[in-house]
Amino acid sequence: MKQKITNIQAVPELPSHQQLFLNGTPFVVIHTSLVEKFGLRIGLEIEAEIIEKLIAADEVMRAKNYALRSLREEKDNTTVDVSEDPRPTGKPKIY
Repeated sequence: MKQKITNIQAVPELPSHQQLFLNGTPFVVIHTSLVEKFGLRIGLEIEAEIIEKLIAADEVMRAKNYALRSLREEKDNTTVDVSEDPRPTGKPKIY
């Protein structure tokens, strides 16, 4: 069943996202790059299959962004104290 995109609005709380309205009803908030990638525009009629692909692509993007954010936070929380140098201080062994 086709549904018509009746509006696409910016989301103030999420500057990189837009809200998609189908048949006058708020439907989903997706990343702006997906709006461009799928060629979404007001007045476009889209099939349920395309809507499913759009939602799946948004979920993948959110998962990647979450993973990257987690890695950055972990990296920021991991600091090396100079006084705790892990290198040995003794003489090197000669074999």
